[in-house]
Amino acid sequence: MQLSLRQRRILERFPNSKDAAGIRRWANSQPSKKYINRAGNDVVQGSFYTITVTNRRQPLDRETQSRLNRVMNFKPTTTKPKPANRLSTAERLRKLKAFKPPELDTLDAKVARQVRTQPAEFRSTLNLLYRGFTSYNSTYFENRLTLPIISVANLRDGTMRSTPAQADCDITNLPATIRFDAATLRSKTKTALLDILLHEMCHAAISELESPQAAWDAPTRGHHENFANLVNSIAERRGWRSVHVGQIDNIKTAWHWPAGARP
Repeated sequence: MQLSLRQRRILERFPNSKDAAGIRRWANSQPSKKYINRAGNDVVQGSFYTITVTNRRQPLDRETQSRLNRVMNFKPTTTKPKPANRLSTAERLRKLKAFKPPELDTLDAKVARQVRTQPAEFRSTLNLLYRGFTSYNSTYFENRLTLPIISVANLRDGTMRSTPAQADCDITNLPATIRFDAATLRSKTKTALLDILLHEMCHAAISELESPQAAWDAPTRGHHENFANLVNSIAERRGWRSVHVGQIDNIKTAWHWPAGARP
């Protein structure tokens, strides 16, 4: 592509102008034209130059050969490189199917992840217990408790207690782990399961808001005066009866609260 007469005059008279700079950029982006003239000579024609190789059998001088090499290797600046390692359509579809959007770290997402780790038989019941935890935490504990891990276990095998445990609470680490016996989840009503959950949440609250040492003692197995005071404050708000410390026959104690405190 040869320059027009007007373009050549601008380059000669105003070489430092913006128009001249634009003409040079445009000319550099144009590919060179290669052809053989009537005389059989090789011709390379660009915007600013024309190189004619009169005899291809004889070596060129260094300057002409250098200019010819630059022209032959010239690539327009407007040419976009092709993307490397382009995936096939089948590979792109396979990646799209395997893609899983990241879950937001919300309370519902945490609950969903924890419930998925438990047996499918109990997942609906565990969702009910997690909703109960959220409600009780807001109502009685001012949302100060950490979301626990509520799991299913078999607490009746190998126990030395006369009455098998319906649930227990591991408060040694945060978050607390509240384990429900599988037979209890199958047999108890929703109200009874939520009462058991509230009982274990009181153990977790004393451990988390005071200290693990304050939440447990061997004689009462954690059903001590602090525990009784906490459950009685909740019972007073709900209009239930108060309970006593320890485990005494024919007396409603904190061991089985709130089962014996309901009117």
